[in-house]
Order: sequence, then C-alpha cells, then structure tokens
Amino acid sequence: FYSKRYLPLPGRAGLRLGRLLLQLGGENMLPLCHIDNCAAGTILAGESPRASNQAYNLVDDDPVSVREYVNAYRRSVEPLVSIPLSFTKTMLLSQMVERYHAFSKGQIPRALSRYESAAMWKGHRFDNRKIKSLGWEQIVSTPQAMHEAFSACIPQTESQRPVRQILRGVN
Repeated sequence: FYSKRYLPLPGRAGLRLGRLLLQLGGENMLPLCHIDNCAAGTILAGESPRASNQAYNLVDDDPVSVREYVNAYRRSVEPLVSIPLSFTKTMLLSQMVERYHAFSKGQIPRALSRYESAAMWKGHRFDNRKIKSLGWEQIVSTPQAMHEAFSACIPQTESQRPVRQILRGVN
C-alpha cells in the first residue's frame, strides 16, 4: 500500500542502509495499490456475491518498475545513493546475510533471505482484470498516488511541485 499515511519506499524496492539503497529487482514491476483503491476493491469484493470464495489481485492499473519507482523517489524525496544489484549479486548477498544471521545465533537480523530475493527477481506480473470484471475502477491514479506518498515525506514547499515534474520519465 502507499498513500500519504504510509512509508513510500516498499521493501521490494531494495534494502535500505541509511542513505544507501541496494536496489533489487530492476525492471520487475512493483505490486502497488493506493490505499483508497485497495479499500474500494475490498468493499466491492465483499459485497459482490460473485466474489465469494475467490481471490483477487488489487493493484493499480499503471504498473511501475522498481527502477522507475526508485528514480522518482530519489528525484522527489531524497537523493539516496542507489546501487542496482544483479540477480547473482543479490543471491550472494542473501546467502552472506543468512550465514551471518546463523553465526550470530540470531542476534543479527536476517534482513534478506535467498527465498525473498528469488521472489523479488521472478518478474511477477500482477493482473487486476478479475477485480475489474466486478466493476472495480482505480480511484487514485498511479502518478497522483506516488505524488501523494512522496509529498508526505518532503517539506510543504517542495510538495507544491507539479506531479509531472516529480514523475518525469515515469509512464
């Protein structure tokens, strides 16, 4: 979820270490859904007899890749140092973190596992056609939702910037 009430940098974007972001997933799509869009879809599914015993993907219509999202975040909120990691490097880092976690007998948190890393790199596509067949429509557009989430993290004077300036390069 993302909105002005939730942190705008999802875990699927990478592993944050202070002002450094180890960017995972590259061109993979983020399964983002603005909280208002999610609430509308949940209510719709809860009230529809056709939705009984069904599962739905509630994601916004305009998917954004990890790279696009992180770049927009860096332009809008803070200039993080972002280091994109390949799949091989991500898996190696995950294995090192798991071993360090085991060596410390759990005193050092396992911030990244090979299972989580592999899941981030599988290139999932999140299809919302099923929930749309019930009549769901996205209320808050993806650019507007990103602008809202990012604006909550920056001083008011900066949040007045137009959405198209913040999302330059994001389709």
